[in-house]
Amino acid sequence: MKIVYFAPTSTLYGDNIALLNILKVLSLKDLSFLIITSREGDFTSKLRELGFNYCLCRFDDAFWPSISSIRDFIFFIPRIFVFKLYRLSCFYTNNIKSVIREFNPDIIHSNNSCFKLGVKIANELNIPHVQHIREYGKLDIGKSYFPSISHYVYSVSKPNDLVLCITKDVKRCFLKDRNLQNWHVVYDGVIDNEYFFIPDKEPYFLYVGRLFPGKGVLELINKYALFIHDSNSNIRLKIVGDGSPSYKCKLKQSVVDNKIENMVDFLGYCSDVYSLMSKALALFVPSFFEGFGFITVEAMSCGCLVVGRNTGGTKEQFDYGLLLEKNEIGLRFDADDELVPIMEDLSLNGINQYYSIIKRAQEVVRKSYTIELCASRIYKYYNEILKSSRNC
Repeated sequence: MKIVYFAPTSTLYGDNIALLNILKVLSLKDLSFLIITSREGDFTSKLRELGFNYCLCRFDDAFWPSISSIRDFIFFIPRIFVFKLYRLSCFYTNNIKSVIREFNPDIIHSNNSCFKLGVKIANELNIPHVQHIREYGKLDIGKSYFPSISHYVYSVSKPNDLVLCITKDVKRCFLKDRNLQNWHVVYDGVIDNEYFFIPDKEPYFLYVGRLFPGKGVLELINKYALFIHDSNSNIRLKIVGDGSPSYKCKLKQSVVDNKIENMVDFLGYCSDVYSLMSKALALFVPSFFEGFGFITVEAMSCGCLVVGRNTGGTKEQFDYGLLLEKNEIGLRFDADDELVPIMEDLSLNGINQYYSIIKRAQEVVRKSYTIELCASRIYKYYNEILKSSRNC
C-alpha cells in the first residue's frame, strides 16, 4: 500500500508529531510513504532522520484572507482573486501532480484542514482521499473556511473518501446535526511505553505550545502576574514555544508592564520538553478552544498535573477521563479569574494533594492515547477505503 501525505507545516508541533508517530508504526506494515510539505525545517530534519522520503511544494490555505490592518482591508479583494481563484487553476499544481503520478499512491492523506491541495489533487487523479481535521477554524485559530464551512465539508465528503476528526467536538463543530457515514473520530496517538512520575517537583508553572492569541498565553501571563504580586511566591512561569515576532513582542511587553521580568522565562522551542513537564508543578492549557490537546496528553504521561480550560478538546479529554476513572484527571477552569486561586493553592498546599489525579491521568493515557492504538485504527480505515473504492 502506497500513501502520499500532505503536511503543510514545517514545525514539530502537534499535527506533525502526530503524523510522525503514525508513520513510525505504519512503516512496520506493508506501507510505503511520500510526504509533501512546504519547506525545510524541524519536520523535514526528522523525516530524514527516520528515512522517510519527502518533497516540497507551495500550499495555499483554505481560509478567507485575514483582515488585521488597513493594508489587509485594501488588498482583501485582490487576495481573493490571486490566492483563491487564480491558484485553484491546474497551473501551479502540475509539478507536484507529476511527482504523485510517478509514485502511484493508493491513498492521499491530508494531515490537517488548513489547506485543500490534497483533496484537490486526489479528485483530479481519482485517488481515494483521507482528510484529517485537527482544528475548529474560527474558534481556535481565528480563521473562517473559504467560501464557507459547509462548502469545505462537502469538498472532503465524497462517497469513497474518509474524514478523521481528532475529537468528537471537532466533528460536531463541522457537521452540526448532520450524520455523514464517512466521518470518524480517531484520538491522536501521543506516546507509547514512556510513563514516569517524579514526586518532588520544581517551583515553576509551565506553558507549552504555539504562541498566538487563540492559545490564551497573554491571559495566563496577566493572571500569573496577579498571583505573584499577591503572594510574593518564588514559583516561576516557563513558556515553551514559538510564534510570530509581533505576538512574541506583545507577550514580552506584557511581562514588562506587569513587572515580572525576573519571574518569566521564554524558552522558545525545547527538545527536552518531557523533562520540563515531569518536573513542573503544573502545565497550564489556557487555549480558548484546543482541537485535541496533544500537549495535555504528553504532560499527563510525564506525571504532570494539567490545569486546562473547560472547552473544546481539553474538556473532552477531562470528560473522557472522568468517565473511565469515575474521578477527575485534571483541574478545570471556566474563566481566567479562576487561575489565581489555583496557583495560590499549589503554592500554599503543594502538589501532594493532587498525586491521585496525576496517577489517574496516566492510566487514561495508557488506555486510550497510545500510538499503536491510533495507527491501527487508521490502518483499518485505509483498508476499508481501498476495499470500497475497488468495489465501485
